[in-house]
Amino acid sequence: MRSLILSLPIRFQFFAITGATVVASFAVALFFGVFFNIDQLKTNADLIATVYGAMGTIYAILLTFTLWGVWQNYTEADNAVQNEVYALLDLVHVMEASPQWAKFNIRALVLTYLEGVVKLEWTTLRDISSDVINLREQSHSAAI
Repeated sequence: MRSLILSLPIRFQFFAITGATVVASFAVALFFGVFFNIDQLKTNADLIATVYGAMGTIYAILLTFTLWGVWQNYTEADNAVQNEVYALLDLVHVMEASPQWAKFNIRALVLTYLEGVVKLEWTTLRDISSDVINLREQSHSAAI
């Protein structure tokens, strides 16, 4: 299901998720309409309130887990980028402190490397249809 939603264009993903939620709520309403008398449901709104309260609670919990998962992935990506930057800064400081590497301009090489990462790798990450991202997504989905 996840790969189906992600294969849609981004502008349609919102409508697919929202539409599936609305269809599910109508299906539950129809299900209870078949098994219970409509007049009884009209006079006794406690059952309806309980059903929709439970559905709302489940939906809120699912949204919370989704938000936590997205935040966790963001935090992991942020930590990976920070660790790489710190490693490059450590490399620059070690090379500049060394007398034999002092004449070698390591800062220019590090800057060239960082520009390459930003221009080449980050543009690949922006494209959801990239082979690198899809390979990672498929191997991650298969592991779960």
